[in-house]
Amino acid sequence: MKSPYFTEEHHVFRAAVRQLIERDVVENIVQWEKDEHIPHSVWSLLGKNSLLGINFGTEYGGSNADFFYSVIFLEEIAQGTSGGFSAAISSHQYQALAYLDRYGSDTLKDSYLRPGINGIKIGGLAITEPDTGSDVASIETIAQRDGDYYLVSGNKTFITNGVNGHFLVTAVKTDTSASSDGISLLVIDTNLDGVHSRKLDKLGWHTADTAIVAFDRVKVPVKNLIGEENKGFYCMMECFQLERLAAAVIATASAQYCLDITLDYIKKRSAFKRSLSRYQVIRHEISEMLMEVEASRQLNYHAAWLLDQYQPAVKECTMAKLKASELASKVADTCLQFFGGYGYMADYEVSRIFRDVRAGRLVGGTTQIMREILSKLMIDNVDYSGRLVSQIVSEDIDYDISSLIVSIPAPVTPEPVAAPPQPPVEAPPVPETPPVEKPPLEEHTVLQTPNVDDSLSAKTEALEAIFSNIEPEDQPAEQAPAAENNGPAKPPKDEISDFSEELDRAVLNRQAREALEKKPDLKTEEFRNIDDILKDLPPPVDSEPNDEVSGFQDELNRVIDGEVPTSTARSSEPQNDMAAESKPDAPQDDLEQFVSSSRSESSLNGFSKTPGRDDLVDSQATETSGSTNSRTGSASSPIETGASPREDKALTIDDIFNGMPGRFRHDKSNDYETVFHFKISGASGGEFTVIIRAGQCVVQKGLMGHPNCVVESSAQTYIDIELGKTNPQVAFMMGKIKVSNVPQMMQFVTMFKKLQA
Repeated sequence: MKSPYFTEEHHVFRAAVRQLIERDVVENIVQWEKDEHIPHSVWSLLGKNSLLGINFGTEYGGSNADFFYSVIFLEEIAQGTSGGFSAAISSHQYQALAYLDRYGSDTLKDSYLRPGINGIKIGGLAITEPDTGSDVASIETIAQRDGDYYLVSGNKTFITNGVNGHFLVTAVKTDTSASSDGISLLVIDTNLDGVHSRKLDKLGWHTADTAIVAFDRVKVPVKNLIGEENKGFYCMMECFQLERLAAAVIATASAQYCLDITLDYIKKRSAFKRSLSRYQVIRHEISEMLMEVEASRQLNYHAAWLLDQYQPAVKECTMAKLKASELASKVADTCLQFFGGYGYMADYEVSRIFRDVRAGRLVGGTTQIMREILSKLMIDNVDYSGRLVSQIVSEDIDYDISSLIVSIPAPVTPEPVAAPPQPPVEAPPVPETPPVEKPPLEEHTVLQTPNVDDSLSAKTEALEAIFSNIEPEDQPAEQAPAAENNGPAKPPKDEISDFSEELDRAVLNRQAREALEKKPDLKTEEFRNIDDILKDLPPPVDSEPNDEVSGFQDELNRVIDGEVPTSTARSSEPQNDMAAESKPDAPQDDLEQFVSSSRSESSLNGFSKTPGRDDLVDSQATETSGSTNSRTGSASSPIETGASPREDKALTIDDIFNGMPGRFRHDKSNDYETVFHFKISGASGGEFTVIIRAGQCVVQKGLMGHPNCVVESSAQTYIDIELGKTNPQVAFMMGKIKVSNVPQMMQFVTMFKKLQA
C-alpha cells in the first residue's frame, strides 16, 4: 500500500534492511532462542551497517535520519525473528542510547553513545524495581554523593540487556526526601565492583537476556550523571513516548507477520477435502484481523509523523501502544487456533509469536495504565503537554504518574514550562503565546529534522534546486563548481537556467566553457553536440582498441582538455583558433573508431555485508595485454579491461570514470538516454559528466549540460562502493552518497557490468 510517509529513499532502505535481516538474523534465530543469547557479532554487524544510530547526530556516528527510517527498521526486525531479538535492539537504541543522545554530556556521548552506535557497547535501561513497577516516582535505589562519586545501592528487575550489556542508564534517588523531584539518571558500567546480575527465566523473549540487577555501594563517577541532578524524572517522561511507539511498531509488525505465515498455512492445509482458506469462518476472521492490523499501522505512522514534526504525541503514542499490543495478542491467539495442534508445538513459528507478543501488554506501561492515561486525556481533559509536573503530582493519583507526560523539557523550571496566561476576551491574540510553547518542543524533542545536506530523503526544494543547477540556500559556497583557470565568475544562475536546454547533451572543450563564463547568451555552435558525434555511428560492436584508434583517442582527449585547438585533432596541418571555429563538424570515421573501441566491463553496483574501510583499496594484479586507455592514450588499466586491478597501483576515481565507456553494456542501453553529474569530494576526487545516448557512453571531466541526476560522494566511499566494500543502499541511507533521482540511478547502474575487484 502506498503511503504519504515514505519516499523512494525509504523503500530502498527497507530493501537493504530486509536483505540483511533475512541473511544474518532469521536463519539463526532458532539457535539463538535455544542459547538465549544474541552473539556480539550481530551487534557489530548492525553497527557497521549504521543501523543502531538512525536518528542520532552524525558527529557521533549516527545518520540523523527522519523517524520513518526507524519505523522501517523496527518493522523489519520484527519480521521472522523473535520478540526477544526485537526487544534487545529496541532497548539499546530507543531507550538507553536515546537518553544519552538527548541529555548526555559530550563526555558521555564519546564514552557510550558513539560505541553504542557502532555496536561495540550494548546498553539497557534500568528503571523498574521489584517493589515499584509502574510507580516510577517511588523507586528506592539510592545514590549518595561522595566527593567525585555516587555510591549506588538498590535493586532493578526486568532489565533487558542486563546480563550481556556493557552499561545501564539507571534511575536513582539522589534526594531521598523528595518524590519525583529527587530522581536522577546515571550511566553505570556493568563491570564495576558491586554490580551483580542474574538472568531471569521467562515465558517468552528467550533471545533477550532479561535480568535482575543488584547494586551494592557501586562507585559511579559524577561525570556519569545524565542531565542535571534531580531532573531525571522529566527526562523519563519525554522518552517514555518513544519507547511506547517503538513497542507499538514492533507489535503491529509481529501481528502482520503472524497473519502472513497463517495465510500461507491455510492455503496449503486441507480439512474434509477442502482447503482451510475456503471455510467462511476462517476467511472472515482473517479479513477482520487484516483490517485491524492496517488500522493499527496507520495509527503508528500518524504518531511517528507527529514526533517527526516536533508535536506532542502523548495521546497518539499511548493509543498506538495500547492498540498494537492488544491486537498482536489477539492475532497470535486466533492464528494459533487455525494451526490446530501444530500451533501448540514449539517447532512452529506461530507458537513463538504467541508467547512473545504477550509481553507487549506489560512492558512500557501495562494495558491498564495506558487506558487510564487515555481516560485522563479524553475524559478529564488533562493537558499533559502544557501542565507542570508539580501540578499533576500534587493530585491524588493512584496510577503510574511516570507514564503520563512526554513534553515536559529537562531541565525544567516552573516559569518557562507553565502554561501562558490567557488573554482577555476583548483583547487581540497575544503574540508571545506561540513562542512560549514552541521553543521547548523544538529544543527538547526526541527526534530532530535532518538538514538538507544530511537528509536521507531529499527535500522537494533541494531536488528542484539540483535539477535546475541552483544550489540550496544552505549549501556551502565551496561546493559550487569553481570556474576553471580562475576565469571570470559565472553569470547569474537564472541566466544559466534559461540557457540550460541549449547546454543539454553538449560535450564542451575548455575553450567553449571559458566562453560560456564570459558570454551567457552563447549559442550552440560553440559546442560539439553529442547527437552530431553519434548520429551516424553503426550499431556497437565489441572490439579491442588498436594503435591507430589509440592515437586518435590521445588527440581527442587533449582536445577535450584544451591542450590543442579543436581543429588540430581533425587535421595534421596547423590551424588557428578561427579555423577551428569555422569547422564545427568532426570527421565521423575517426569518431566511429573512438567510440566503438573503448569498451570493457564495469558497474556502479556492489553490495557487501558491512561498509568498507576508509583507507585506500589496493588493486589486484593482472596482465593488461597492451590495450590503450580511452581517455589518456596510455596502457589500459585493468578497470577498463575487466581484469583485476594491479597490486602496485591503488584504484583512483579517474580510473573508475575513465574506464566507464569501456564497461558500458551496449546491449542493455536500447533507447535509454541520460546525463549524470558526479561530484566526488576529497583530494583525489573531481567532477564528471556521464552521457548515455544512441547506445554510447561518453565521460567528460567537469560538469556540463543539464543533468537528469546528480550524485555526490567522497572519493573513498565511491571507490568502496565500486569494489563491493560498501553496501550502496546503506551508504545512501547514511548520507555518504547523495542521489537526486533514485529511479534514474537504479536504471543507470544496470547499464554497466560489475567492476572486477
